Amino acid sequence: MNLQRPALLGCPQCDLLQRPIPLATGQSALCSRCGATLYRSHPPTRDRALAFTLAGLVAFGVAVAFPIVGLEIGGNVIRATLAGAAQALYQDGMAPLAALVAATTLLFPLALLTAMALILLRRHPGGRHASVLLRTLRAARPWSMIEVFVLGVLVALAKLMHMASVAPGVGAWGLGALVVLLAAAHRAADYETLA
Repeated sequence: MNLQRPALLGCPQCDLLQRPIPLATGQSALCSRCGATLYRSHPPTRDRALAFTLAGLVAFGVAVAFPIVGLEIGGNVIRATLAGAAQALYQDGMAPLAALVAATTLLFPLALLTAMALILLRRHPGGRHASVLLRTLRAARPWSMIEVFVLGVLVALAKLMHMASVAPGVGAWGLGALVVLLAAAHRAADYETLA
């Protein structure tokens, strides 16, 4: 499969337009202005990236469907889910924060995983929907903040352990797996050339 790079590439960090150069396997092209990675040269790994992405979709489903954490306070057990966290914020009068939590932990990660899967499932690069998928991927990536949410959950659990009995739920394990699988999927493929 011979994939051609575009005539000019825009740096994802500083937007400097640069001409792509040929690389040996394992090398990375860096921006001449800010040093950000433009692209990598590695053997085709569409199957590996697709496996990571589909596993990420399964982990996302587990994280959404099952409780993230269970708290036992005075004999009462409270279980929190991703959607339940946003709903609780909304009911407490924090609608903008609830919308932000729902968008960054549910909407954008799902859009990101879906765009990645559709790019990887395409048989031929280019075509009608390639630009839409790439735009969705680029727009959703910075707003998909599962890692930040996981870090926040860990900090909250550490603080709550003094007041209640805390047990991580199946959803927490799904979130942890999702963070690792997303990083692996991003590392395994160059979506710009696969689209």
